[in-house]
Amino acid sequence: MNRGNVKHQIADFWNSTADTFDERHAEEDKNVWFEHFRKLLGAANGQSVLDVGTGTGFLALMAAKLGFQTTGIDMADQMLDIARKKTAKAGVTVTYKNADLNELPFENESFDYIVNSRVLWTLTDPKTALKEWFRVLKPGGEVLSFVRLTEKMHIKTSEGFYNDEIFSELKLKNSSSQELISVCKECGFTSVDIVALPGITANQDGFGEWYVMRSLKEKYMEQQAIDAVTGFWNHRSETYEKQHELTSVDSWRENLEQIVGKERHQKIIDLATGTGMIANMLGEMGYMDVTGMDISEGMMEIARKHAKERNTGVHFVYGNALELPLETSSVDVLMNCRLLWTLLNPQKALQEWIRVVKPGGLVIALHEMEDELQDKEASWRNYLYGKNADPYITLNKASKQEYVKLFEDSRLTDVKLMHMSGCDTLSSGHYNWYALIGKKEK
Repeated sequence: MNRGNVKHQIADFWNSTADTFDERHAEEDKNVWFEHFRKLLGAANGQSVLDVGTGTGFLALMAAKLGFQTTGIDMADQMLDIARKKTAKAGVTVTYKNADLNELPFENESFDYIVNSRVLWTLTDPKTALKEWFRVLKPGGEVLSFVRLTEKMHIKTSEGFYNDEIFSELKLKNSSSQELISVCKECGFTSVDIVALPGITANQDGFGEWYVMRSLKEKYMEQQAIDAVTGFWNHRSETYEKQHELTSVDSWRENLEQIVGKERHQKIIDLATGTGMIANMLGEMGYMDVTGMDISEGMMEIARKHAKERNTGVHFVYGNALELPLETSSVDVLMNCRLLWTLLNPQKALQEWIRVVKPGGLVIALHEMEDELQDKEASWRNYLYGKNADPYITLNKASKQEYVKLFEDSRLTDVKLMHMSGCDTLSSGHYNWYALIGKKEK
């Protein structure tokens, strides 16, 4: 098939649909769309976005409103005309160009993000396109491909697009999510995954539900990931307690005493203490040597305030779960609450925790747990911190069995999972809290 002829036919098709194209988003919740998009991109900080197959500028406009330096490309001039008018009306700046997705008119490593919506299935030469996107993406950059998938996790392909000759050349039509991931990895991307974006539209029958495939150019850089996590929790500190306040306080106290033990002189570290809910409760219960640690000074400022108000005697200091400022074998109990699923390197973290615990001492993780966590239930866990950290969180959908295996594989002994009867938080209501407990070998 003649490449030039195909290109013109595809451009003609999209030009012919330009006036009605925006109707495809008519039943979607634009506020939910924007919130998903904001979380995926994170803070702008001078970063740049390229929207390939921008159409009438739906994604490009959102990126510009978030403060990103935004460029949108498309082969359909009439689509671009509408995009320019919408952008002018919105009072933001986007550079629009007529360009081929397979031959980008940009220098190597020009953009921090490349975004696209329902473009993958329309590609006649996906490997060429993806390698070209990889070329213009900066090291550490990410491609966000928004797709609609069926219940069986196959790409939802609209029939009747183009003529039969071109339609037969669409290599990714009806592809499974795993096939999409494989082709991205073949083109050089790492840490490729697909996560759900719930709540965008009520009309899922026609096009399927929205998902995003995240394809990262570069491997994990630990310090950038830690910085992303720290920044998130500093920003989140003022609103955290409104959703995570402990309810059924008597049940929490009874369970904590059973988990930690009755000896009040133990040296206890509450890692990732946040606003100090667990640490300060232990202080109120009479435990005399409790220290809360966190990477977020914003969180710990609130924890210190609570400690002073309630006279708990708890101290709060900076501590990274991957590199603790503690001597080897210096702690009786190292515990944490809701930390496991956020860990960037759980195996490394656990070895560090074991290092600082005395022989015979306890490592304890308090966590909400399920036998199996469904994609929809865990979707919000997939894009908290941005591209520098989110792709490397490996336990965000872990089951009880996977958490237990993590402890057992670390060579902790007497590993057990204890249900924390009656314990809950303000936002949960599930009473699905468990204590995962392991003992360091003597």
